[in-house]
Amino acid sequence: MSAEGCVDCKKLKHSVDLLLVDELDQPIANVPYTLHHSLSMASDSIGGKVAPRTGVTGSDGSIKEKELPAGPVKLVLAADPLATTLQEPHRYLRLSRKEEESAVRAKALGQGRQYRYARMGELVDESPTNIADWEDDLPPAYHFPHAEQGLQGMRLGLLPTAGGPLKLTVEVCPLRAWVLALNHSPDYDLGNAHNLALMAALAYADGEQNEAGVFSGSIQHFFTEQMQDLARQPYQVNGLKANPLVRDVPFDDRYRPPVFINAAQEEKSWFKFKFDTQFFYVERPGELLVSWRGTASGYDALTDLNYQPVPCPDITKVGEIHEGFYRQYKAVEQHPVKEIRVTYNDISLKLGDGLKLFIAGHSLGGALALIHAVSLKKYSPCLYTYGMPRTFTKAALAEIGPDSTIHYRHINEADPVPSVPPGREMDNPTFAVPGLGYVLAPITAPLALLNPFEGDPYQHHGKVVHFYRSHIRYRAPKLPGQGGSRGDRDQVQDYRPLPKQVKLYLVPALARQEKAELQEREQAAEQRAEVKGLFPAGDNPETKVGLGPAAHSSLEYAGYIRKRITGLLAEQHQQPDPFVEQKSEYLAALTAHQKQLYYKVAKRENALLWLDQRLNIALPEADELPLRNGLERFWLSNQGKY
Repeated sequence: MSAEGCVDCKKLKHSVDLLLVDELDQPIANVPYTLHHSLSMASDSIGGKVAPRTGVTGSDGSIKEKELPAGPVKLVLAADPLATTLQEPHRYLRLSRKEEESAVRAKALGQGRQYRYARMGELVDESPTNIADWEDDLPPAYHFPHAEQGLQGMRLGLLPTAGGPLKLTVEVCPLRAWVLALNHSPDYDLGNAHNLALMAALAYADGEQNEAGVFSGSIQHFFTEQMQDLARQPYQVNGLKANPLVRDVPFDDRYRPPVFINAAQEEKSWFKFKFDTQFFYVERPGELLVSWRGTASGYDALTDLNYQPVPCPDITKVGEIHEGFYRQYKAVEQHPVKEIRVTYNDISLKLGDGLKLFIAGHSLGGALALIHAVSLKKYSPCLYTYGMPRTFTKAALAEIGPDSTIHYRHINEADPVPSVPPGREMDNPTFAVPGLGYVLAPITAPLALLNPFEGDPYQHHGKVVHFYRSHIRYRAPKLPGQGGSRGDRDQVQDYRPLPKQVKLYLVPALARQEKAELQEREQAAEQRAEVKGLFPAGDNPETKVGLGPAAHSSLEYAGYIRKRITGLLAEQHQQPDPFVEQKSEYLAALTAHQKQLYYKVAKRENALLWLDQRLNIALPEADELPLRNGLERFWLSNQGKY
């Protein structure tokens, strides 16, 4: 009803009863407001304008105004105070992002009130000036959905014509953003393992496009759009449809735009032939994440094959490093383009502010990530690598120190890359043979063992995590007609695979953590002793057998971690973990064929099953609501229910 269309509009008295709360039903208190009426800007044809109503929301988030004329009403909140209020630390997001599942909505409708859901941009008529690091002309799309058309506040509609009050509850989305749930801890953390595996996969995308050549799933898309869209969880990493484990934080604590560095050189083909390094980093208050790209080109493959150990005096005074990896890393530090050198150096400059540093990498990217972590060890980096080759020699690693940085090194089944370059004494003069040095060096490496002086072999850094696929066979009599004689034991025995096999998530570091039950401690001590011998320091686990190139994919690593986390969360929801059933069937097969197995094999497999059962220790501890909700969303998403 227009002001001109009703001469009695000013005579009809109405009231407004508004209630502004966040998603947890906490009041939006002490925020200045203006309540505009359509007559506030009308002509004086009916006896003068109606002044806007102003005030401050009550301690319960209420706005109550009486004796308003009939007509449309618009609510405008003060932008800066509202931005401050919506970023208060206790204003977490509710679990579900669906409006129909809102507890605030159900409560309002149950009280006979109208209900609206609003984001900040729908309640203000100007952009706030107190949000950190806005670099774009338009504010973030989710929180300001119609910013391109201009900010106009919230139109509440017509007041009731019968003169009754307009009772409306407005549920306001807190001003927050998603961040990866990362835990800077020396203890193994499954949230770190999954999220950093995805970041290692994301490094294979370029800044503005993924490997398929589209923006969706690129590094920029992931951090600047997916991580700010609260309507859903982040959903795509490079070309992979996957959701990381995330929690919500105040918008000022969001990720800043990521920085992607491509150190490859187009101008000089010989330079690019040697160096084709890419990585990205992204920061937010208190945290910085770096991810290095693995082998993605023929130039990277040549880097991998350049495995002669060479000195690295800027990193260690003794020992050596894989030449190809070292030169690839130095290609960034000594890059001829000043902008790239400056951007790289910015990382260490930022760390002076006390940021928690996380570094990730897959394959070649894992080796580069390790070199980077070692060069920044005074900042206590937390490093997770996947399918990483050997990088430093034994003497270099001794100087670096096994605990100089938090490092968990993942191996998927029989991934061949962690087995290269050869772990024998590679520091031998055979490399000097023109054209054949790299072919002959692995062959002549065992001859170095005849040297009375100790050699300096390649070794691994970090605490190993092995995704072990069993391959156990048992002894059984050969079937009639298969040949052999009773006098030849080898001829009358057949070795058959167990009818059930299993894939286990083995984190030897978890073996050191005891459970509280006293009756388990004696058994745990025995199992720990057995496990310790299977994972020699600086080497691959004895459980790693054979070479399986298909196991090297970064997606294989991330996919298995996701499945195991989902299974552990299912148990918390009183639902079956499929891996528990698989392990039970495997244990039953071991028991049924116990007499046909070598004693040491049966003992080893039981110890590995015990170790796998300790994986739940590594689940993130959800002490606060954002992470509890993040774990719940993660579980629901992987059940197809979110």
